[in-house]
Amino acid sequence: MKALLICADNIYLTPFIKTYSVILDKLHWKYDIIYWDKNNNEIINNSNYYRFEHSGKNKIFGYFKYRKFIKKKLNNINYNLVIVLNSVLIWILFYELVSNFRKRFIYDIRDYSYEGYWIFRFIQNYVIKNSLLNVISSEGYKNFLPDSKYYISHNSIEIKDNSSKDMREKISFPIRLSFIGLIRFMNMNKKIIDYFKNDERFLIQFIGTNAENLKEYVNRNNIKNVRLIDTFNPSETLKYYCQTDVILNLYGNNTPLLDFALSNKLYYAANLYKPILVCPDTYMDRVVSRNKLGFTLDLDNVEQKEEFIKYLKYLDRAEFIRNCESFSNKVREENAVLERALIEKITELTE
Repeated sequence: MKALLICADNIYLTPFIKTYSVILDKLHWKYDIIYWDKNNNEIINNSNYYRFEHSGKNKIFGYFKYRKFIKKKLNNINYNLVIVLNSVLIWILFYELVSNFRKRFIYDIRDYSYEGYWIFRFIQNYVIKNSLLNVISSEGYKNFLPDSKYYISHNSIEIKDNSSKDMREKISFPIRLSFIGLIRFMNMNKKIIDYFKNDERFLIQFIGTNAENLKEYVNRNNIKNVRLIDTFNPSETLKYYCQTDVILNLYGNNTPLLDFALSNKLYYAANLYKPILVCPDTYMDRVVSRNKLGFTLDLDNVEQKEEFIKYLKYLDRAEFIRNCESFSNKVREENAVLERALIEKITELTE
């Protein structure tokens, strides 16, 4: 039995692919992985990885070429299962999925994408009805998805090395606020920089691809408390989190793209016992507040900076660590439910 996993991006930007590869390995399935190297910086020499690259700036043309690339694999190899790892892919694979892989594909939804368009909602609804299994990374996505059975797949991070966990009773100054990962939403990042600029109590760190794009803004405004590190090896991720006091998750709000998602950073925060900063009126805000994992910061409220300092100063670290452990246990339980469902459904395909 053989499966095809299809990514819409780089592998290093698709960490949740392991959710499926681990299960397939456990069931002794073979599998291929197709990925789009959008950043032209990821060549994987494994024989079951197939790299697509498109140098042009026209995204629509790029997706047409990617569709052709994927269809060639589907036509040449008799796959028993297809796993679609991004909502945008159903634009280009809709016909193949519902015609040739009905009840033999898994639809994994990690973002709000084109649900604002009725034609996409129509396609998505049909795809969801005809899939083997539908997976979402956030309960918040049910706000815009059609009614159906969804399994939660947390982008959980399991860190066994206790020496990486923040066991300090107090955080010292300057407080290192770190955004670690792909750096997007530059206007929001500049707003973060402006909020904390040249406040000696804080060191703002942007670590990841596109971080250097903020350099000109930082220099032009003579900002001294910002550190920028561009693309890094994924193996260094934990190192940078260990050089962090508070995790930045300030993407913005009041748009479906940002309001319903759960960030990978949430799981790093809980596993490493580090508070996380989130925007108000988001699903992240709701989860973080309910589980007492961090602080909700409104960047339009300058006075909240002092409240944030007070929060850190009087944070009961022992209670905070218990909250982190409790949340991580809930995540493990929900992921175990998904694992059992995947094993059951994939096993049925072999019978």
